[in-house]
Amino acid sequence: YVSWGYWSSNELQSTVAPIINMWVGGVLTTLDLTTLNGTSYTFNGKVIGTVSTESSSHLINTASSDVKLIFDFGSAYPLNSSSYIRFTANNVQWDLAAANGSSFIDNQAKSFYTPVSTGSSPSAVSLFSGEIKGKFFGSSAQAVGGTFQATSTDDQKAIGAFKAVR
Repeated sequence: YVSWGYWSSNELQSTVAPIINMWVGGVLTTLDLTTLNGTSYTFNGKVIGTVSTESSSHLINTASSDVKLIFDFGSAYPLNSSSYIRFTANNVQWDLAAANGSSFIDNQAKSFYTPVSTGSSPSAVSLFSGEIKGKFFGSSAQAVGGTFQATSTDDQKAIGAFKAVR
């Protein structure tokens, strides 16, 4: 239903090292998401990405990453606040929790959005800002995929892509 990967380029003359970027894509759902009102779907998956500081960049450990996105269709804020994206990079834990009372679904675009806050993991970095953006894939919304970005209070920056299935 959904795929992802890395792509890179070193065509720019000023680039010392290749620029690494992530992509995620698939066939968007054709399902009218409003027909799911009163239904709850849970999607589980993984992330790819990087965490950067002013002086270094580190790949996210995809194998130990964890995505859990819970959608309560028809509710005022459909991405349940128990939803999260968790990962480690350079031995630093990140826990991006869906901000309570701020998510939305765009049925026409088959997309969703939520700002994030620091999750419940006690040793995770403290977040300053961030967001999760994604789309629904598969004929019956069997998968989600998208991007995330977050900045910690000590100015580390995480960026990546996620995919998850129900």
